[in-house]
Amino acid sequence: MKKIILIGFIAIFFTSCKSAKIESQTENYKSNISNIDLPERIGIVNDFEKTLTEFQSEQITAVISFYYNSCKNDILVATVESIPEKIEFDEYASILSKEWNLGDENGNGVLILISKSLNKVSLKTTYDSELTHTKDFCEKVIKEDMNPYFEKDDYYRGVLSGLKEIIKKWK
Repeated sequence: MKKIILIGFIAIFFTSCKSAKIESQTENYKSNISNIDLPERIGIVNDFEKTLTEFQSEQITAVISFYYNSCKNDILVATVESIPEKIEFDEYASILSKEWNLGDENGNGVLILISKSLNKVSLKTTYDSELTHTKDFCEKVIKEDMNPYFEKDDYYRGVLSGLKEIIKKWK
């Protein structure tokens, strides 16, 4: 009888600890985003840094829209000149993807966040997309498919090259 009570107590203890951890993470997330100004999503391509021409943004939007209409996998592109202090670039990408409801249709989504002025790139996936678009895969796409173009100041081709690999991985 003592063993059953002890096991029950341990189960309750671990359950409450897990719940507290989740609540704490949620509170941390809410406090992070409440203290910063996030840009409003304006479409599929959100070029706040003005890295792309209007034509290039339209072409990228067309590619992503065509792909989205065939399978409902969500891809967004954003460029930013700066991010708030005390927030890491990848964390900012996570916050944006959550605030912009990335992957709401079927759970699959990838945000491509670029900052030319900060010399940073992040591919942030939704939870469901992490199965196919692992951290290693995303790092490889940035390093091998996007950065060679970005180093030549060709952000348009870098984004298209990254998109090609992201879409190919879902098929």
